[in-house]
Amino acid sequence: MSRYRFALMPVLIAAASPALAHPGHGEGGSFLAGLLHPLTGIDHLLAMLMVGLWAAIAFPRRWWVCPAAFVGFMVAGFGLGVSGAAFPMAEMLILASLVVLGLALVFDLRPPLAIAAPIVALFAIGHGFAHGSEMPLGGSAHLFMRRG
Repeated sequence: MSRYRFALMPVLIAAASPALAHPGHGEGGSFLAGLLHPLTGIDHLLAMLMVGLWAAIAFPRRWWVCPAAFVGFMVAGFGLGVSGAAFPMAEMLILASLVVLGLALVFDLRPPLAIAAPIVALFAIGHGFAHGSEMPLGGSAHLFMRRG
């Protein structure tokens, strides 16, 4: 049976549909939608939890540096997305953030903070860019940024 499973994998991968990690951006945007978005988008929820948890475990005296880098560079990535710039690796960075942060937690990695913070910042640019590039046409960047 196991050899059939491997033969079937390419078929299943080809039949897979893309995940909708950022639902609900089409509507005008309310305060409640903005408040709930990070909690309903699994990519954001996992990234936020893992950055905070990893920072608290790996850097207990400077636990705030990685979350602050994430927020600051997410805003920068948002600006990049709103500007209409091309950043084709944004979705790959989002995926990489989940994999790398998950592995860092599983294997209790504790690199120097000077290495960890820039890595977290790079991941945050991808998350921010995704939001900025998905802003509805005619939307206010200021109001939209507060949404998610």
